[in-house]
Amino acid sequence: MSFGKNLQYLRQLSKNMTQEALAEKLNVSRQTISKWEMDTANPEMDKALEICRIFIAPEHFRKGYGVFMMREVENMFPEVKEFTLDTPVWNVRTNSFYLKLGYKEIKRDNEFVFYSKHL
Repeated sequence: MSFGKNLQYLRQLSKNMTQEALAEKLNVSRQTISKWEMDTANPEMDKALEICRIFIAPEHFRKGYGVFMMREVENMFPEVKEFTLDTPVWNVRTNSFYLKLGYKEIKRDNEFVFYSKHL
């Protein structure tokens, strides 16, 4: 299944979230969401990671959606040799998830844990 079809599917799982609602969360236009869903364009890396953060909700835990979406993001950018991301220190579940995906903790402060993964 393509990134666009997966994005549509995840919107449907999220109480039929509209393209407009997702666009607002990502600070992009509805037309941009439409292009992504039609696979005529791909999101920039920062937007792709935001999409992962939006759709990995408690009702989707342990169903493989998060792993699938993170791998899709990594595959969408074959030229990228290192991915970096962060999550709040208090978010134990996400911190564990990133480690499971092969990310290494590279820095920690009072608020965030920073991770890196070399491909």
